[in-house]
Amino acid sequence: MSLDTSKAVELPEDTRDGCYVVCPWCKARFGDAWEWCKQDPREETCEECGNKYICWADVSVDYCARPIQPPSPDSQPTPTEGDE
Repeated sequence: MSLDTSKAVELPEDTRDGCYVVCPWCKARFGDAWEWCKQDPREETCEECGNKYICWADVSVDYCARPIQPPSPDSQPTPTEGDE
């Protein structure tokens, strides 16, 4: 079951944070978000102010590659015709 995010109210304040869920109403910060705040939006009630908000984890992934040793001189690509 997916939560209807159309109930979210547009607020001028940005409540994105890299470590905490931040209540958009009172700015209270709630830790351990990686344990309970997942990618699917969910409705929460702020423990500080009692107002409701919707929270979710906005996850991005970077794929990286790193060489583990320099190439040997004989493994260099041979120039093809027109590359010279």
